[in-house]
Amino acid sequence: RALISNNFKSNGLNIVLNCEQIDHIKKFEKVIIYGAGKIGNSILRTFDRLQIAIFAFAVSDTQNNPNAIMGNRVVNIKDLQSYREECLIIIGLVPVNYSIIVPELEDMGFKNIMTLL
Repeated sequence: RALISNNFKSNGLNIVLNCEQIDHIKKFEKVIIYGAGKIGNSILRTFDRLQIAIFAFAVSDTQNNPNAIMGNRVVNIKDLQSYREECLIIIGLVPVNYSIIVPELEDMGFKNIMTLL
């Protein structure tokens, strides 16, 4: 099952998900996209096409971000820590930032973290 089930280009960003990734994401009731920029928005558009609902967008600083994106609330990641065992965090940042944010999320107790790029 390695064939690409979705290849969606938005704002110059290419989000590609395989069947295993889609199945894994759909196992979670609470899917949170970390990052409210172009990558996070592209992930949301891809999820919309796949009928995957998200629980929220998470950011480290709500000051410089909108309150909502396409009807989905944008909240501080610290306010979502009560869901750390049950949610899936999808990292919506450029890969160069993974080495910074993934350990921070793990230190906060988030158990399920996934990167797509």
